[in-house]
Order: sequence, then C-alpha cells, then structure tokens
Amino acid sequence: REQLKELYSDYVFRSGSSDYVIESFGSGFVIKAEDGETLIATNNHVIENDHKGIFVWVTDQKAVHAEVVFSVPEKDLSVIRVKDSINKEPVRLAEVDASRGEAVYAVGFPGAGNILSDSLARTSDEATITDGIISAVRSFSAVDGGGSAKIFQINAAVNSGNSGGPLFNTE
Repeated sequence: REQLKELYSDYVFRSGSSDYVIESFGSGFVIKAEDGETLIATNNHVIENDHKGIFVWVTDQKAVHAEVVFSVPEKDLSVIRVKDSINKEPVRLAEVDASRGEAVYAVGFPGAGNILSDSLARTSDEATITDGIISAVRSFSAVDGGGSAKIFQINAAVNSGNSGGPLFNTE
C-alpha cells in the first residue's frame, strides 16, 4: 500500500486523519438533494467490493464519505448517501418507451482518461459525454430479483469508470 501511495500519488487522498488509495472508481448521478443530504445512484458493481470505503468527490480537492442506502446486485443498482449537500441538481428520472435508433448520451468518468492524463477528473465539468444510439431493446428477468426490466444495447462509447453514470436521451 505504501508503494502504491508513492507510485500513484494522484490516486491517494486524505479524509480526516486517514489516507485512502483509490482502488476502483466509477460514476454516479444525484437523484435527491435536500435536508442536508444527497442521494446518488450508481451501479452496484462500482461499490460492491467495499461498502464502507466509498467516497464521492464534491470538488476537485475534497472527497466525502458515502454510505450505501440500498443495493440490488441482481439489477446492478445501488444508491449511496452523502451526509452533505452537494451543489448539483438532481437528474430528472422518467419512464420512457425508448426505441431502437433513438439518440443517447453516456456521461461519466472513464478510467482510461484518468490513467493517461496528468490529473484525475473529479468534478462534473470534467465528465466525458459520448453519443450514440440505442441498438436494441430487450427484456430481462432477474432470478430471485422480482419483475422484469428493459436492457438497452447502445453504441455510445462506455469505458471502465463510466459505470454508474447516467444515459440520457434528447429529453
């Protein structure tokens, strides 16, 4: 761990009196921000390996601890809570009948960009946006996971680190 801190100092940050090494990273988006707390949606696989060591960058210099509110591994969904107000508008979620050929936009923080860059992308204005279309719409029933869900196959570039970020349509 000490060697990691020396070799990859950009991947180490301090919170309180402890140093943390970033071992994995992903994206997420605010779904609720009120009463001094913020709820963020992400993919379960982004946070599943360490439910206690989750941090969210709120500025390019400050990361705050987050806790898991709930996870549904079968649907690869998690919601985390930051007991701090993050000055971001919640994403407006809607149920829509998406269709094949519809334009979509993937937003996130791909890991390759961080590895190749001189600095880590940490704030929303440093996120990447890639465009594409919905190539296919399929149904999916999770075993022991309840009802069915739709799966969208897209051709927008999504890389490691984008996981958990939103996929927007033109609305």
